[in-house]
Amino acid sequence: MNHRSSVFISRNRADLRSIHVFAEQANVALVCSSMIVLDALEPLPDLNGIGTLFFSSPGAVELFYAQSAYRNSEHPVAAIGKGTASALPSHIQPVFVGEGTTEEAVEAFIRQGWEGELGVIEGRSSRKVFERVTESIHPLANFRSLVIYQTNLRPQAIGSCDAWAFTSPSNYEAFVRANPSPPAHKCVAIGEATAASIGDGVHIAANYSEVALWDAILSALRS
Repeated sequence: MNHRSSVFISRNRADLRSIHVFAEQANVALVCSSMIVLDALEPLPDLNGIGTLFFSSPGAVELFYAQSAYRNSEHPVAAIGKGTASALPSHIQPVFVGEGTTEEAVEAFIRQGWEGELGVIEGRSSRKVFERVTESIHPLANFRSLVIYQTNLRPQAIGSCDAWAFTSPSNYEAFVRANPSPPAHKCVAIGEATAASIGDGVHIAANYSEVALWDAILSALRS
């Protein structure tokens, strides 16, 4: 690339661990800002009878352990993606880290099995992927949905960029409330649901890692 390209990522800079290095090496300027905020619900569900916790996003992990009711939880944890796993407190070692699409990671975990009742940490507007996949391959699985947060949109004007990377459907929805809809072929999506919200031609990251996200961003810049 001869000029300094700019790329928007709907994630706060502090939540990105390695992509800054890739961008600097490629002479790409990153514009980083989450378009959503997760607010804890009251009252929070109790964890009585829960044997293992299941998280599907770093934000959900951080919000969970920030609550005084959950801060000292020692429950075993399963996580989708290395980013989610890395958001766990240092004393919590995940018993499972799933990769691939959300559906693939959930299916792999279900087939592996778990001890006791599983607590699936979710928000009010979560897609209920765990419930959907479970119904199709293991309808008698012992799990409970623990709805602990509400996703609120935080639209912000960003300005012109050469590519845009969205990490959730809610982030995309918030973005287009304050900005023109970017061309799909210049967009990157993490997950099929995010891709579906953007439209045909979007570049989909192969998994939840920052390496996969960066590869998809390069593909979008070259399109």
